[in-house]
Amino acid sequence: MKSLSLILTLCCLTATATAAEPISRQPVIELWFVSAQMRPTHPEVVLFDDGSVQALIDAGQVLEGRITPEQLGAIQRELLVDCQLASITTSQLASELQLASETTGLTWRIPNADESVIRCRTVAGERVEVRCPAVGLLSSRFPTIAALQRMRQAQQRLVNVRAIVQVGGGTAASNLAQYATESAQQQSPEVPEMRA
Repeated sequence: MKSLSLILTLCCLTATATAAEPISRQPVIELWFVSAQMRPTHPEVVLFDDGSVQALIDAGQVLEGRITPEQLGAIQRELLVDCQLASITTSQLASELQLASETTGLTWRIPNADESVIRCRTVAGERVEVRCPAVGLLSSRFPTIAALQRMRQAQQRLVNVRAIVQVGGGTAASNLAQYATESAQQQSPEVPEMRA
């Protein structure tokens, strides 16, 4: 009986120790720039389910910041609802680019262009991934491709998140923007004041 009690106690302690171990954070949103010359080792920006954000800076260094659950949800909604990322497929983009290329005579195949990869987890836990080369250039070249314009919008939003982390967070980004606005107004007083 004593050994049964000892076994039960050990089982309870083991279960408690296992339950107390921290759950690893999972990426919710990622932006990668994949180069034909060099495989990336880290996303340009990755937002985790615990609110941490990692942003890649020069020389492969990674900065970490934090956002609130509300901010993470807002960015996730922006990508999935406003940009309709889940309705865009890589093959659909390639087909639409090929058709637009044939119609306009402009090529969509840009040699050595980085490929943008956006991954986003839906609220239901499904993973969405969209890939497209030279998003910025092609969105200018083919402005009528709605899916490409939405991908560009999603990419730009994530590049903005990366920039905010790089300057030290939202408050630092606001202060920097205010300083830049004031400096521009001092240098060119004839330019009307910009309002947010």
